Formats: sequence, structure tokens, C-alpha cells
Amino acid sequence: MPHMQHIDELIREYLLFRGFTNSLKWFDFDIKADKDKGFRVDKLVDQILQLVYSYDFTLIRELWSHFENKLFSKLDHDISSAVKKLENSLLKFYVVHAIINNRSDKVNEFLIKMTNDLQTQAEWKDWFMLPYLKNVEENPLFAIYFTKQWQDSFFVSLHNFLSIVYQIIPRPRLCQYEEDANKIKRLQDEIDILKQKLTEGVSQPKYNTVSGSYTTKPPIDIIDDFYTVSQETIKNTDTETSMKSLRTLIRTIGGLPTSPILGKQMNTKRVPQHIPTNTDTNFKKNFGNANSKLSSSLSTSPSSNVMNKLGSTIESSRRTVSKRSISLERDSIRNRSPRDTSLDNLDKKQQKVPPFLLLSQESFNEHKSKITQCRFNLSGSLIASSDSDGCLKIWTAAPSPKVIGSTNLKKVVFSLDWLKTNDRFILLGCDDCTIILYDAKEMKILWELNPFKQSSNLRIQTIKCSPTDSTFVCSLVSKDNNKLLLYDLKTKKMERQLILGNDDVAVTCCSYNHNGQLLYAGCTDGSVRTVDLRHSEIVDRWTPHTDCLMCLQLSPDHNDCYTLGADKKICRTSMNGNKQSCVWEVNLKNDNLLQSNMCLNQAFTIDQSGSYMLLSHSQNNGGNIYKITSSGLSIVLSLKEHRSFPIVCDWSSLNQCGTCVTGSDDGTICISTLLTP
Repeated sequence: MPHMQHIDELIREYLLFRGFTNSLKWFDFDIKADKDKGFRVDKLVDQILQLVYSYDFTLIRELWSHFENKLFSKLDHDISSAVKKLENSLLKFYVVHAIINNRSDKVNEFLIKMTNDLQTQAEWKDWFMLPYLKNVEENPLFAIYFTKQWQDSFFVSLHNFLSIVYQIIPRPRLCQYEEDANKIKRLQDEIDILKQKLTEGVSQPKYNTVSGSYTTKPPIDIIDDFYTVSQETIKNTDTETSMKSLRTLIRTIGGLPTSPILGKQMNTKRVPQHIPTNTDTNFKKNFGNANSKLSSSLSTSPSSNVMNKLGSTIESSRRTVSKRSISLERDSIRNRSPRDTSLDNLDKKQQKVPPFLLLSQESFNEHKSKITQCRFNLSGSLIASSDSDGCLKIWTAAPSPKVIGSTNLKKVVFSLDWLKTNDRFILLGCDDCTIILYDAKEMKILWELNPFKQSSNLRIQTIKCSPTDSTFVCSLVSKDNNKLLLYDLKTKKMERQLILGNDDVAVTCCSYNHNGQLLYAGCTDGSVRTVDLRHSEIVDRWTPHTDCLMCLQLSPDHNDCYTLGADKKICRTSMNGNKQSCVWEVNLKNDNLLQSNMCLNQAFTIDQSGSYMLLSHSQNNGGNIYKITSSGLSIVLSLKEHRSFPIVCDWSSLNQCGTCVTGSDDGTICISTLLTP
């Protein structure tokens, strides 16, 4: 690991700055006793060599055991054979060195200590004859180990292997600060270079061989249009401004330059319609001559009919642009063209203008069976999806969705949640009560936990990670035994069981509050119970549904709680008012989605603004985005349809782009990219 000594100095400087003198003493003491030698591989190999030369076999075994626990245990199982081969080579080098220096006592000591470990290994069977052989270096079984070539090759292999291991093992975030800083600087430099190229491409004159002069070629319209999109989207804060922005955008696409790329906005004086301006007259004259030449030159080509139509279209577009340009300068509304009148009416018909621009939609058939879970990590950079065949896949959402890793767990994932403290780790709850911590960066299982292996009738219904610490809650359900447990990720042990009251109810879905001290648990009796995790007691309870509660989510400001029940209702409850009466409820009587699934803890999700809801919908076999109003839900956008029922969905907003993912019971994943308000 590079720069490790520099980081040690930074830590030492920080401890001195804070006055932690005792911590500094122990820090220096631990550095002196560091077995990893500051991750300097050359020093590590020298240390091993010195231990062999001094015949300190005990320290050799302790050092190798340290490597196995700290380094080799984090590697894939496929590399374990290489690790074992290096260990055996080190032990053989120790024995050979003792024989070369006539230290038969060290050879006998080695064989006595290692008998139990080596006698079951076939490659060590002949080595127990060493004390009884003469001229061992000439024996064909051992001659290769006495050559300088083998010994040098072993140490080169050991050096290279340790170097690679130190490069690939996970590093603390503190060690990556300089790498991240360099990456940010590199990206910023790249942005500056691209901006400079764009500026040069716009302003650089081009030599015209016909006229013999330099001309500046205006940028293409699409650059100006998308510049306007980004600029107007950033400025918009309410619906009224959005309507004005949309009107400006449409006018811009029609031909009026408004962005810095095309120069300052046109500032022509208002001219009566019957008096043409000099500019307009010259434009008509020049454009008409050019169009006539173009039509005459193309009339002789085989595709003259098509090109004549193109010339007519250009002429028609010229007249339309001219009329629209004149109409935009009118003061009287009655004299405006129908197009401009419709633009003004947009302010009066706000509900017809979609608040989202659907940029792209893609469907993927990477899964071959029913999707059980799909969730974004906290940063929105990765998606985890699982199916009923036990297949877990990791996706990247940008710039183009694709699978970057896949693991066959051989068990169904009923619940999935990303860690909030580190968004590379996923917590999985499986059908056989197994809890799995999965590393999405290394694409491997870190550990598995199954404390209820004996109870075959139990299954994990939901699992949720705390937003502030390393704990998580796990709900286990069965016909006659339901549990809500609080676990610690670091110790992998259960801290306590949470009691939900005198009645035996199962928790089907849950959500933490902002500081992780309260847990809102949705239960099979249709109630929501607020649990104080500090004292393990219920502090509040309300019943928004008459049947099993299936999905629960808090608004981003934690002022409202949205729930979906098996009674086919979505309810909104105010967390600051009377929870016994809902703010509103929406019936989903015509939706067959609830009948097709027993577990729908991802049937809907709220966007990060708290103003919109994405709901998996069976009526159109797709996901619908609704505007959350004071009286209910109002549909604003329907996403791409699935071939069968969508089951789960999630939504992540990153800057001005939002990404929605939906998964159906036929294994299809649909990823949609939106331009958000």
C-alpha cells in the first residue's frame, strides 16, 4: 500500500494536535512492533529470511499465521492452493537451510513439531526420511531444493505474491484520500479541457475556399437546446416557473438563440408587420437565391423528387420561423399565432404538463426467474437484484445499465438492504433464516449467520440496517413463532429481542427514523408500532389497515408515513397529528398485484423530494409515478411495461437525473432514467 508512512505521519500529527499523548505513545509502540513492516514487501521478505537464518521456527509460524488471519483470509478460495504452496515452500527452505549448515538438531525439531500437520500431506511423506539419509543434496527427490535457482525463484514468488495481496485487499477510506483527490482533480482538468475545446469549436473561424475569407460556423442546435434544458431546470423551483421555462425551451428549439453558446438574446425593435426590416429582406433575398440554386442543382439527380421535397420543407420552415419571429414581437395577444397562444395557455393547464422528462428505458432479462428484491445503494451508483433461483446480481446504473457481478447464493433472498454507513456492503435475509453480509465491490460473501438452523419453519420476512450505527433488525415469521431481533454487525451476535406487545404478531416491513433510535414496524394485523430501540418498548401504535401491512416508508422529512396493506389501500398518516385517522387513503381495488404476492415490502417507494411516489402497478404491467397531493395520488408518468406483473421497485435521484428500477415475476428488470424537476 503506497503512502502508508505518510498516513502514519498524518495520524501522529493529528494526535499531537489534539493532545492525545498517551495514544501517541501506544501508536509509536505498535508501529515498532508492526509485523507488516508498514506494508513494505521488501522488508517483510528480509524479515522472513532473517528468521530462517536464525532458525527461529516459532516466530516464522507466528508471522505466517498473522498473514493468514489478516491477509489471506480476505482472498478468494481459489487462491488458497497458491497460499498453501508458498507455505510449504517456506517450510522446505527452512529445512534445506538447516541441512546445508549441518544443523540436524533443527531438522529433527522441525519434524517433531510438524508431524501432526504434515504427515497427512502426500508431498511431505519422503521428507521424514531426511535424518536417515546421507548426501541429501544429491538425492533426486530433494536435489532441486538445494539449487540456488529454486531458492531464488521461491523468494521472488513470495515477494510478488505479497505485493499483489497488499494491492487488492480492501483499504480504509483514509488510505484512499489522496487517490480520490487526484481523481477529482483529473476529472476537473478534463472538464476544463472539454470546455476549452467547446469554446474553440464555437469561436474558431473556418476558411471558406469559395469566398476566400474566414467564417465562423454556428454551433448545432442540439447543443443550445440541451444547454437551455440544464439552465432552466436548475433555476426552476415551482410549477409556475416550470411553465415559463417550458415555453422558453420550446421557443428556443424553434430557432430563437437564448444560450451563451449562440450569443446574446435577440434585441430587435418592434416593427409593424407590413414594414419588413432590412435584415429580414436580406435574409429572404439570400436564402431564396441559395434555395433556387440548391433546387436546380439537385433536380438532375436520381433522387430529385426527395430533394425537391426537402427544398420545399426548408422554404416552409423559413416562412414559419419568420412568422413566429414576427409574432413573438407583438404586444397584442389577439394578433399572435395559434402556436404562441397555446404556449400562453400552458400556465392555465399545468396539470397536463409532465414534471418528468423520460430520457431512456431499457429492459433486461439477466434473471431467469421471479425477481424478489431490487434496491439502490445510498449513493445511487449500484443496484442489487435477486431472484427466486437464489441468483444475486450487482448492476451499475450510469452511464449505461449493465451487470458487473453475479453470485449464485443457492437460496432465495426474501429481504435486502444496503448498509447506510458503507454502501459497498449488502445485508441479505434468506428463506432458510440465513443472514448474509455481501461485499458488492469484491463480489463475495463476507460471512453467513444462521442462529435458527434448527427451526425449519422460520423464514426471514424483512431486514433493515440502522442509518447511524452497525446494528440491524431482522424479522422472522412462522405459523406459531414470530421474532423481531436486533443484531450487531461487528460482533455478529444478537443484542436482544424486541417485544411488540402482548399479542403475537409478525413484522412484515419496517423503517428507521432519522437518528436510528425509533423503529416503525408494520405488522400482520394492519397496525404500525413505534419501538424505542434504546429501551425496547412500544411508544406508539396506530392501525391504518384492516389486513396485513405489506409496505411502509417514511417521507424524507419524516412528517408522513405511507403504508400499503393487503386490503388494497395506500394510506398516508401524519406523524405530527392524530395517527388514528389517515390524511387520505387510495383504493387499489382493480389491482391484482396484491393477490399475486405474499411479500411486497418494495411495492412502492417515495422519491427524495417527498413529492412523488413510484408504484408497481399490475393494471398496465409497469410502474406508475404519482404526484402526492393533499387529497391523494395523481398520476403523472407511466414507465415501460413489463410482460407480466411488476413486483418490486426502487427510485434513486442523483443531481438532476433520477433512475427508477422495476422488477417483475418473469425475471425482467426495467431501468428508466428521468430528468427530474
